[in-house]
Amino acid sequence: MKRICLLHTGGTISMVKNEAGVLQPSTTGEHVLEYVPVIQKIAKIDNIFLFQLDSSDVNPRHWRIIAETIGKHYHDYDGFVILHGTDTMAYTATALSFMLGNLSKPVIITGAQLPISEIASDGVNNLINAVRFACQDITEVAIMFGNHLLRGNRATKISHFSLDGFVSPNCLPLSVVGTELRLADHCIVRRSKELQVLSHLVTDVAVIKVFPGITNQFILGMIPTRTRGVILEAYGTGNFPLGDEGIQDAVDTIIKQGIVTVIGTQCTYGSVEYEQYQGGFFAKEHGALTAQDMTSESALIKLMWCLGQSSDFDEIQKQYQSNLVGELTEREQDHG
Repeated sequence: MKRICLLHTGGTISMVKNEAGVLQPSTTGEHVLEYVPVIQKIAKIDNIFLFQLDSSDVNPRHWRIIAETIGKHYHDYDGFVILHGTDTMAYTATALSFMLGNLSKPVIITGAQLPISEIASDGVNNLINAVRFACQDITEVAIMFGNHLLRGNRATKISHFSLDGFVSPNCLPLSVVGTELRLADHCIVRRSKELQVLSHLVTDVAVIKVFPGITNQFILGMIPTRTRGVILEAYGTGNFPLGDEGIQDAVDTIIKQGIVTVIGTQCTYGSVEYEQYQGGFFAKEHGALTAQDMTSESALIKLMWCLGQSSDFDEIQKQYQSNLVGELTEREQDHG
C-alpha cells in the first residue's frame, strides 16, 4: 500500500459554521477525516496540519511553507494531497508547479464547494479521488475537482456554485473520472530526478486591466516605485488603444524604466497574438513579453517566479517565453 501525505491548509472543505451561521475555518481540520474513512483503504495516510485558513488569506508566504514541507518529506511518501480553499486554489497550484522543480511524484490539490460535514458535500468524492490519483504515476501538480483532474497551472475557477467549479481553458484535462482512472497522454512524465525547491518569488508586480477610457496617467499611477514587473491584461489577442487617447506612452515609459512588462489577454480561451493588431505589435516592438495562452493566475505567478530566479532581463525573457512546466502551449514561432 502506498504512503500518501495529506497536507491540511483549510478552505471550505474543513470549515464550520459559527453562531451566526457564517462559515469560518475550523481550529484543526481533524474532523475532515471522520467523513472519509475509506481513504485508509486506498493508501496509508499521514496528516500534516499546516494552517487553517480561508484561502482568500493564503499568500506567497504560505506557498513557500507548502513547498518546503513537501521538500522536507519528499522521500517519505509516494504522493501528496493538499486540502485547500477554492478561491485561490489555482494560484497555489500554479505556484507549486514552479517551486517544485524536477517533481517526479503526484501533488494533488483538492477542496470543496460545501463543507465536508454537510450531507450534500462534494468534499467526500473530491478527497477520495485526490487520494486515488496521488497513488498513480503522475509527476506534476494537479487539481482534482468534480469529475476532472486538471493541470494545476492551467486551471482557473469559474463558478462558486457548480461542483465542477474549475476548468482548464487551453489544456485538456489530465483525466476525467469514470469507472476507472485513465490518464491522458499529455501528462508530464519525469523519472529519477532530485526535487529542487525553488520557492523564491518577487511579489513587487502589478496587474492592470485595460478598459475603455483608461489613461496613461491612470496606468502610471498604479505602479509603485519598487515595481519589478507589470502584466497588462489587454483586449482579445493582446490589443490596446493607440489613438489620440491611447496608452502607448505609459507602456513605453514602463518598459524604459526597466520594468518587465507582459501583455496578457482578458479572454479565458485563446492566446495572445500580439502581431495581429497594432497595439500588441507596438508592445512587442518596444520589448514587452507575451503571456501566450497562460491563465491569468499562471501569467502572474510565473512572472513572480522568473523575477525571483534572475535579475537579468534576457534570462527572464527566455524563461518566461518558454514552456517550463506545462503552463503554456509550445509553438514553433518566436513570441519573444
